[in-house]
Amino acid sequence: MGKILFILAVLVLLVMVVTVALLKMLGAKGLVLAFILVLIAIWGGIKVIGKVFKALLVSPFKAKGQVLRDATVKVNAITSTGGPAVRVEDDDEGCQRDFSTLNWYSLDVTITPGEACDRTPFQSWDADELALVAFDAQPVAFDDDKEDDCEVCLIYLTEIWLQGDFRLYESMEDFIDEENELNTDELVVGIAGPERLRMMIGVKPGDRRLKFEYHLEHFGDIRIP
Repeated sequence: MGKILFILAVLVLLVMVVTVALLKMLGAKGLVLAFILVLIAIWGGIKVIGKVFKALLVSPFKAKGQVLRDATVKVNAITSTGGPAVRVEDDDEGCQRDFSTLNWYSLDVTITPGEACDRTPFQSWDADELALVAFDAQPVAFDDDKEDDCEVCLIYLTEIWLQGDFRLYESMEDFIDEENELNTDELVVGIAGPERLRMMIGVKPGDRRLKFEYHLEHFGDIRIP
């Protein structure tokens, strides 16, 4: 917000100085020219403020995703499997999913954060915020004129390797010792460091190469058999 106010103050000051200078040099004609320059300044100011606002909007996602920047993905196994019992469902983005049109797989991977994780305030990552996108997909740009499409791949559920077996990621806190002093009701589920995950994924027919997306970071190379 401070940057935006500073830019506005500079633009207003610049417009005032230019208007006074043109009025002294050209008289009434200077006012016409000053009016044109004001319109140009307003247009430029809107553009600059838009870029600053976009940077402020993106910065928290960029910071949170940095923990998995340049992360590596080891594919332990990927096998065909049956889909969920539910056939049609609406996702959070309003896209209607017909699960019967997707090819379903069980994907077993180990994700290891890159060196950038040591340089970010977010030392843990959340498996529920992972997505699988087309390998040639670009990071989210927050462009208003770009329509959001349903993803090429749906992660239906995620399991984490814990205590020698895969368990649903959402219920990981249920396996904390009851004598632990932590209040599990307020416990934030997060992963620090490498972790093995198993996912049930539905892939659109024809898509054979995917990668992981975590906020603004893309990593990995998943080949669909």
